[in-house]
Amino acid sequence: MDLRKLVKKGDTSLIHPLFEVLLKYKATPESSRKVIVLPRKYDIAVWLGIWDAAWERYKHGKGLDIDSLSFKKGQKLLVNNVVCEFVSINHSAGRIKLSVRHPKKRRVNHIIPLNKIFRLYPVKNEASLTIATTLINDPESNEKLILDENIPIHTALIGSMKSFKEAWGKLKHLDLASCARLDRDGNIVDIDVCSKQMLNNLVVSSDIHRFYSYLNSDNPLPNHLIIDGSRHLLDDRSQFEDLVFEKGIPVTVLVEHSESKNVNFFRDLGFKIVMDKRWIDELRLPESGKFEYINRMFEISREIQIEPVVFENENLSRAFETLHRDAIHLGEKVNDLRSEAAMYLYFMALSITPTVYFSERLSEIRRILSLDKSLNELTLALELLENEEYRHRQENEKIRYLKNLLLTYRTDKIGIVVKNNQEFLKCEEYWKEFFQAKGLKKVEIVTPKLLMSGDRYYDRLFVSGYLGLEDMHRLIALYSCKDLTILLWDHEMKTYFWTFYQIIQRNFSVFSGRIVWKKIEQLTEKIPTTEELKGTLQLEPEKIEFRYFQGRYFKKYLTSDKNLAENAFLIEFEDGYRAFFTQTYPLYKVIDEGDDLEDYFFKEIEASVLKKGDKIIFVKSCPDKIKEIVDDYFKKNNNLDLRGMAILWQTALRIKFEEKNRNLDELFKLLKQHGLKRTKVTVSNWLKKEMIGPAQLDDIDIIAQATKYPPLLSKIKEVKEAIVKLKSAHIQASYILANQVLTEIKKCYGESAVALESGTTTGMYQYLVVKRVSKLLKNVRKSCVNKILEIKDGVETWHG
Repeated sequence: MDLRKLVKKGDTSLIHPLFEVLLKYKATPESSRKVIVLPRKYDIAVWLGIWDAAWERYKHGKGLDIDSLSFKKGQKLLVNNVVCEFVSINHSAGRIKLSVRHPKKRRVNHIIPLNKIFRLYPVKNEASLTIATTLINDPESNEKLILDENIPIHTALIGSMKSFKEAWGKLKHLDLASCARLDRDGNIVDIDVCSKQMLNNLVVSSDIHRFYSYLNSDNPLPNHLIIDGSRHLLDDRSQFEDLVFEKGIPVTVLVEHSESKNVNFFRDLGFKIVMDKRWIDELRLPESGKFEYINRMFEISREIQIEPVVFENENLSRAFETLHRDAIHLGEKVNDLRSEAAMYLYFMALSITPTVYFSERLSEIRRILSLDKSLNELTLALELLENEEYRHRQENEKIRYLKNLLLTYRTDKIGIVVKNNQEFLKCEEYWKEFFQAKGLKKVEIVTPKLLMSGDRYYDRLFVSGYLGLEDMHRLIALYSCKDLTILLWDHEMKTYFWTFYQIIQRNFSVFSGRIVWKKIEQLTEKIPTTEELKGTLQLEPEKIEFRYFQGRYFKKYLTSDKNLAENAFLIEFEDGYRAFFTQTYPLYKVIDEGDDLEDYFFKEIEASVLKKGDKIIFVKSCPDKIKEIVDDYFKKNNNLDLRGMAILWQTALRIKFEEKNRNLDELFKLLKQHGLKRTKVTVSNWLKKEMIGPAQLDDIDIIAQATKYPPLLSKIKEVKEAIVKLKSAHIQASYILANQVLTEIKKCYGESAVALESGTTTGMYQYLVVKRVSKLLKNVRKSCVNKILEIKDGVETWHG
């Protein structure tokens, strides 16, 4: 296969040798299920889809008998890049008559020899005729392209629409393929409004669900399906088997090393796995060009050197050992304090800035523990942490070593990898002066999340410490650098890094032979058993952190009063957001994020199915908006007095409150005498807040008897019915509002082509990315359920 045949002589800058290699290994009718494993995918699936369609269209044209070519009179054609109308064809004379729009005349007929045509195919009848004086001009490719109206849809591509448009924008002037996309209903629509193409041999969908809709509508089946990544299949395996496998469509899936854990899933479905090691020797990388990121990816993936640099620290080691010793018998409160101190130790160990950490809180924990003489060991561990915290206010060993490294490799492009945005901001502020003073212009502070965006490459990466198993794995699988130096305290090395090393060696064969572990002889520990590895994984920093936050927030917002509680679980989002959700609470998962209105696709899901990495839209309750929708509805149905009826219970309560000289204690005492089982805080909320009705409708009977308010006493039944109707209407209005918000999102961001994330927090919705999900269901206060909690600089704010 030689893709150069499809473009002008010498114009091969958009052809990377990788594309030809992958086309060789793609799925075929004989071998219809293939998974091709790449170090990273980038936008390679998009380019593969375009070149696949281009090559197949070229082959179709080569097999076409020009003597059988004919069209209806008046059919618009693109002939040698000129849009004209078909008049007639004389095969025996080898000539074709075409109607062309002339600059000075409305129409002129041209008769040209068939052997002078290098490009001919039908276009839409809405296409405007090209103003031209001749149809004989220089060919744009090495080969002729002549097509009839029977070209099939050869390639279907499931991948990023944004990446596709970027690639297609560089290629469409070459007229290699005719492309269309699928809308949300699976209908074929133009890639752009200026498209003249009629014969679409490549259809693109931003998600697999649109493709399922396309298949369900009895549309022509594509000859080949290319899927970018494993997530599309993992979302809905049964539909894929029913709609794709049953129809016999050959499928090629591109996955990257970071997805290697899903390879067995594909193998179970009968896919043939084509590892990159199988074909890498066939790949001859060009010296330079538009695909430098592909070249760098393969160069780096051949060999990565990982070097741990270990610093002794007796304070941290002894504190770590004590805080992580099994001590269930100590009691829940003590274990919570111990978990909190362990979390502080982890962040202290990661820091590469001289910073005051948690001195006041550490002192407080130590003071509490010191009250119990049996907790002397834990108290001592806290003293060690306090001493270390004080020592870290100056440059620690990691900082001094890192400064020397930066000066040693001052001509290299270097990335300093820190755990999260908080550490990123602290490091940018601290290291800025050093970088400027030493003239270090090629050094960047980055997080694992930042490394995932784009195609960042470095000569060296210096990692501030053990970032957690997932982030450490990601640092390798991103293939951003050949040399990784990881700065570790000795407890990080003996516990975390040793476990990380063993897991990579045992479970990720995709890295076999690619990683050179330098100075690994420092790992003198015995090889752990599987059970020991599982135990160590429970010490993973992110698990410690989440267990701490889970315990802290559950305790803070739990209630023993079942009437005031909802059964909810905790979810942590990126950027400091958390929430308690009931299992069936509706959220809107972002299936795709494109640049156009039609490329936004939201799927309503229940909160219980959320998993790490999911992107969701949380529509806020917006009481004023909901009330407006409800009141408009009742106004149209001549039922405006419903809200006035429903509020009688609160009116009665407020009148009695005034009669008691605004003495809450007296009012509460009166209600208790009549059988009220709620708290004083609840009664206070009834007085202050605007609400439809109390959570328990039976409380209205008590309020009526206690207040003796005649309008309420005479219409208790009607008040309860009004409250039930209003609550139901408000629930329905919340769905109406949600649809209005989603429509507005599509309109706003589709028209302006602004990324959805830039509107993360607005008055109507929040865009959130799931970080961790707890499976524990607890009785959480209703007032804190199905809302978003933002924690910023220690201040907690509820949204929604």
